[in-house]
Amino acid sequence: MKMKRNMRIRKGICTLLAAGVTAGLVSGCSDEKVDYNLDSEQAQTNEGNSLAKFGEVEKWNDEWELDIGDGQKITMVINADISVPDVSSMAVVEVEKLQTDNAVRKQILESFFGGEEIYYNDAAHQTREELEDNIEELEDTIERIEENAEELRRFEDLADYVEGLENDLEREKEKLRRCQEALQTAVDAPVPAEDYGSCQEFVAYVDGVRYDIRFPAEEEDAVMYIRPGELHGGASTYIPEIASELKDYDYINCYSSGEAEADNECPLSKEEARGIADRFIESSGLPDLVLSQEGNLIWRGWNESDGETMGEDSPEYVYGYRFVYYVGVNGISFVDFGDEWSYMDGAMIQSPDFYSMRSGCCLEVTDDGLIGMELFYPLTVRKVTEQVELLPLDIIQQIMKNEAMEHTDRYSFNEYRYSNAMDLIYFRVKDKEDSDSYSYIPVWRLSQMGSYCYHPILVNAIDGSVIYAEDEL
Repeated sequence: MKMKRNMRIRKGICTLLAAGVTAGLVSGCSDEKVDYNLDSEQAQTNEGNSLAKFGEVEKWNDEWELDIGDGQKITMVINADISVPDVSSMAVVEVEKLQTDNAVRKQILESFFGGEEIYYNDAAHQTREELEDNIEELEDTIERIEENAEELRRFEDLADYVEGLENDLEREKEKLRRCQEALQTAVDAPVPAEDYGSCQEFVAYVDGVRYDIRFPAEEEDAVMYIRPGELHGGASTYIPEIASELKDYDYINCYSSGEAEADNECPLSKEEARGIADRFIESSGLPDLVLSQEGNLIWRGWNESDGETMGEDSPEYVYGYRFVYYVGVNGISFVDFGDEWSYMDGAMIQSPDFYSMRSGCCLEVTDDGLIGMELFYPLTVRKVTEQVELLPLDIIQQIMKNEAMEHTDRYSFNEYRYSNAMDLIYFRVKDKEDSDSYSYIPVWRLSQMGSYCYHPILVNAIDGSVIYAEDEL
């Protein structure tokens, strides 16, 4: 989908700044859009694009008197460490949501499974035995939801929660209806897949191990997974031989830990396992990802009878590796600068067009190869404009001060009266004309950095415009 952003930077901005004509910029209220399609040759030769010019300033100390209304004033204390990414220059990265059509799904699945046969596994194609099992499980689920909803209807303050349960109930009943309908014409053997875009669920078998494949429906969170059976919540169809005694447990937990590699009993080294993960990223059509996290896989079991102990007495095995890749540029992961949880005190956004800033792919690897994948809120990079020119730091600071004074009501200064961090980051902004497109741009962020990023003042480092996080998440 072609980007529709039509922004303009005034060619004479450097001249204007040098002449001291900065009134429009420091107001922080510019409505002028930015054209990120900068001349690449000019960008590469312009020394003003280097981040070295920010390296000499390590601290910003200041105090602002802010009017918070009703005749009250507070003193805002700026005691902020200034940080910039460990790169020579910044870029603008234009992206769009990855549309997982037939071709994209085919490439991902072939990269993961090689030449293994893949079968449909939606209700319309499931075997009679699978449908009967699903119907039994759905009936149990519906009964539990109905009981919980009936119990909670007695409490008026839980009306929203009950409404959520009722919505869940309708979805489960619809699944049950589809399964019961499909049972009338069910087959006894799985059907090989020919069109990966025709349904959301598939299944594959590798060395006798069943792998479930799930692509999201249009109304669901944009998360796709491949995993062996019920690896993350049930009787796993894949268990390393060293952990075979876990087969006696009702459930298998497989989670990631940053424990020392020496504890990992997988014959693959972390570097060898990462090579497998990297090759998948390159061959799957997802090359615009940066490795951000790596850890060991921990295997444990637990039984229904364990209750809240959740298998604390289970033997534990460190076997295999987990790698997490996020969208980024020049070796920098955008998620490393924060996601929507960083700005909203952990409150998940509920807007209809919500698309998480945590865009990436998680891979699990053992000596048997890839054993699990989760692709979440995927993006594809459309264009990268390297070495963009950034405004001088003093101009950015003046914009921030003016913004705090003119729009004090937009920030929580009354509760958090100081800022301890001024960071040059990449921040994702929406394309106002195309809901499937975004740009990651250089942004200066002044905030109180703690458990969350409190009262962030965000300023576009290219044109000086103020960005409000709640409008972009």
